[in-house]
Amino acid sequence: MAPFAHVSTDAAGCAGGAALPAGVVEVVAFGPQANATSETHARCVRILARSLARYDCFVLPVLLYLFAGGPDLLQFTPRADAPDAGWKEHQTKHGIVLERRKTGTGFYEHRSIIDLPVDPVAAGESVWMSMREGDMDSLKHCEILRSDPDQLLIYDQIKTPLVSDRDYTITVTRTHDAAARRTTIKAETHNELGPPPVRGLVRIPIIRAGWMVEPGPKGARIHYYAYSEPGGLIAAFLARGAQADRSMADMVRMAARLLKLAPP
Repeated sequence: MAPFAHVSTDAAGCAGGAALPAGVVEVVAFGPQANATSETHARCVRILARSLARYDCFVLPVLLYLFAGGPDLLQFTPRADAPDAGWKEHQTKHGIVLERRKTGTGFYEHRSIIDLPVDPVAAGESVWMSMREGDMDSLKHCEILRSDPDQLLIYDQIKTPLVSDRDYTITVTRTHDAAARRTTIKAETHNELGPPPVRGLVRIPIIRAGWMVEPGPKGARIHYYAYSEPGGLIAAFLARGAQADRSMADMVRMAARLLKLAPP
C-alpha cells in the first residue's frame, strides 16, 4: 500500500500554518513505507529555526516542543502493562475503570479496558466501522478524505462546550493479527494532509489514540488509549477534566455499540 504523502511550500507539514522562507519545500509522508520520521523531524526543526526571527511568536513554542521530544506515551507498547508504568485509577462508570498517567507535557495519557461477551474479530470490525461512520457524540462534521482497506484519512470538526469548537485531520490505521484474533486501530493527527484552518475553529495539534481488540475471558477484551492537546490558549490544568470525561464517554459509547453483537 502506498503511503499518504503531502508536498508543501508552507509550514503546514511541520507546524501547521506560518509561511516558510521562499524556495523551501517540505515533504511529509505517512504509511508503511514512510520511514523517514527522524529525518523529517530534523528538517522541520532546521526550517523552524531559520524562520525564528520572523515568526518568533509562533515558532518558539513549537521548537521547544520538538526539542523536548513530545509526550512520553505508552499506548500500544509492552511498557503499557509494566508495574512501573505510572497508571493511576481516575474514575469508574458502568463498570469501566479509566486510568491516566503523566506524560511530561502537563496533559495525561488515558486508558480503559473492558471485557465483553462478544466475538473479538466481529468486535474489531465494528470498531473499524465506527471510525468510518464518525460514531462520536461531539461530532459536528466528518469528511473522509481518503479511504483504503486498512487506512483512512479523516477531517473532523467537533463541538466543545464553553470554548471554540475544534477541528483536526487524522490518519486511522488498522492492523489485524489473524492468528491471535487481535485488531489494532491507531489514530494520529496529520493536519498537514487536510483542509487549511477554518475561521472560528481552533485546530487540535496532537491526537494519539486508538483501540485494541483481542480475545478475553468473556469473549473480547477492549483496550482504549487516548492522548490529545486541545490547541489554542487552554492551559493543561483546565483541559484535564474534560479530556478524562471524553475518554470515558468514548469507551462507554463503544461498549454500548459492541454489546449489540452479543448473543441473545
